[in-house]
Amino acid sequence: MRNLKKILLIVLILINTIILSACWNYREIDKFIIVAGMVIDKDKDTNKYILTGELIEPMRKGEKSGPESKIIQVKGDSIFNAIREGIELNGKKMYWGHSQIMIISEEIAKYDLMSVIDLVNRDTEIRGDMKIFVSKDNTASEILYKTYETGEEIISYKINEVLKNQKSISNYPDINFWELAKQLLAKGSSPIVPCINIEIQEGVPMFRVSGSNAFKGNKLVGNLNDIETKSALFIKDEVKGGFLVIESEVDGNKYKNTLEIFKSETKVKPEYKDNKLTMNINVEMDTGIIEIDGERDFIEKKGRQILQKDAEEYVKKNIKKVIDKAQTDFQSDIFGFAGIIMREMPKEWKEKIEPNWEEEFKKLDTNMQVKINIRNSALISKTIKVGE
Repeated sequence: MRNLKKILLIVLILINTIILSACWNYREIDKFIIVAGMVIDKDKDTNKYILTGELIEPMRKGEKSGPESKIIQVKGDSIFNAIREGIELNGKKMYWGHSQIMIISEEIAKYDLMSVIDLVNRDTEIRGDMKIFVSKDNTASEILYKTYETGEEIISYKINEVLKNQKSISNYPDINFWELAKQLLAKGSSPIVPCINIEIQEGVPMFRVSGSNAFKGNKLVGNLNDIETKSALFIKDEVKGGFLVIESEVDGNKYKNTLEIFKSETKVKPEYKDNKLTMNINVEMDTGIIEIDGERDFIEKKGRQILQKDAEEYVKKNIKKVIDKAQTDFQSDIFGFAGIIMREMPKEWKEKIEPNWEEEFKKLDTNMQVKINIRNSALISKTIKVGE
């Protein structure tokens, strides 16, 4: 018995020596150049892919300032070919371990998305957790080139920071390549992807992430503005924060008050009765009054009831609008209804709904219930009035 314990101990030591001795895929970082972000366009004349990358040179010993980036652009008959062409400009292979974003043009999103998805899924070096955006500008490369000129250090990382703070706004979705590929492979449902574009503010070009792009299968079919996107995220139960600007009319006067969303939960329950499909959508959220327009009191009971009712109608109306748009304009289930029906009613889905899902989606009814709880009014318990 004692000899057996000794043998097991020796075997364990040998195994740990092999496993813990070093990093199995260690690489010398000075032989690579780090990719912070990548942008993909397509040349309409030559049909070649245009790859624009933001690259970071590793800090050398003795350097006190932070790392700096540079922008390069290469072309190729395939995306992988373009990536390898980048070696000719740098003399180094690209390292993807710190890449955070990929931006694709609307042209790629409409006609060639699967080439991008295939590359990311197939290539073991390219990160699948990179966040994805679709550019609304003429070329996606403008996002990097124009904002790079403003002197910002690493644009790709700043763009990624916007998505990290998505829950504070909820005007655009947060999605990476793995999630995108998963949604594309799901039966009947299609993804939405955040929009990015250049805006000029006081003469300075800046990037802006807002709204989303709707897909049908693997093709872009349209856009959703900020409000439409937030409404779609309510349905998908992906709103974790943000705000609502609510218009109320009292005694002939109009007021715009702002509610901050603290918590939101959506439950979607399908119902199939008499060969008719209905999606029951129940949204409940906790909010607080963050801004009051004018001297009208919306904090006391009567005013709060008016604000609550108007807020519930506002959310309900906008959810209905985005569903109508998806059914009529996109004819695409961007809400994931198909997956919910498959889980909740597998028999009905397989036998009655799935064979004609596209037509079923276009004509399905919705039954919406919205409950908004106004929990507080921030640091002030009453409306501020002039002279007080």
